[in-house]
Amino acid sequence: MPLTKRWLFRVSSHLRHGRGHVARCTVLAEEMREKGYNVFFQLDQESIDAATRLKKKGFTCTEKNILNDGPWSGCIVDGYELLNDEFKKYVSKASPVVVINDFLEVPQGTSLLINSAFHLKGDKVSDVPALLGPNYALIDPQFVNIARKDYSIEVKKILVSLGRTESPEKIIFVLKLLEEIKKHLDINLVIDSYDPNFKNIYDLTHGWKNKINVISDAPDMFSLLKNTDLVIGTGGVSLIERVAAGVPSLTILGAENQRLTIEGAASMGVTIDGSDMPPNELLKITNKIIENPEVRVSMSDAGRRIVDGMGANRVVGLLDLLLSNK
Repeated sequence: MPLTKRWLFRVSSHLRHGRGHVARCTVLAEEMREKGYNVFFQLDQESIDAATRLKKKGFTCTEKNILNDGPWSGCIVDGYELLNDEFKKYVSKASPVVVINDFLEVPQGTSLLINSAFHLKGDKVSDVPALLGPNYALIDPQFVNIARKDYSIEVKKILVSLGRTESPEKIIFVLKLLEEIKKHLDINLVIDSYDPNFKNIYDLTHGWKNKINVISDAPDMFSLLKNTDLVIGTGGVSLIERVAAGVPSLTILGAENQRLTIEGAASMGVTIDGSDMPPNELLKITNKIIENPEVRVSMSDAGRRIVDGMGANRVVGLLDLLLSNK
């Protein structure tokens, strides 16, 4: 494929949207670049974090509107707030348009939908071609290659990764929950320094039983997962990453768009869904996971069977077909 093939990525990239949109689009863009595509990122305003990450990987990105800087061979749109009147402009000037989302929403003009929720199957949604299920999960293949850990041994290290939150309640709720477990735990808490709760965590947890290590600003998730016995986290891309790595987890709802992914993952046995559980039930299920190695081993084995890290490769193969029919 000649390098003149130019694809535009329009991605929700402001930190208020989390890092998942940019993360999965970066994986797809790397695979496209390897196959001879030229890719360009148009970001939200004030997306310094995303721009820094993308530039380190050698991608061209801007916060300016570059839709008129075509011609474009196609466009990838990842962001719920982008599926409005702005979307129509991408359809008119950069088709075919590929939509990545965690719902089954197919705006008019979509050429291809990608939704990697674990329980989804099929090849169409509302008569639009679709790539559904974990075979199309856009994650870094390195997660699949993390060395297998023995999850039958005692749980000592727990990774807590809840994404961005505007108040400390959710973080403190989970940390207090773990404080009630009748054993000493080594907890790695992932929280960005831009998070309004960052400076308060040490004060809020001073004198607690468990050791809490605060890790911030683009942590090495590969190393963290490799050395973790259990993850308590939210849904989205981070859930798929830990499933691919074979790390057992308790998953709670971070945002409504994650519900479909979490429920699907739980139905496949790769995580336990703790969303909407009252505190006493959540404590019981956490104890169950910690005290029963067979539960953790089962999740780990199932995850490694279901996610193989080849999702981006499969997607790019379908993009070739889209171009051939354009």
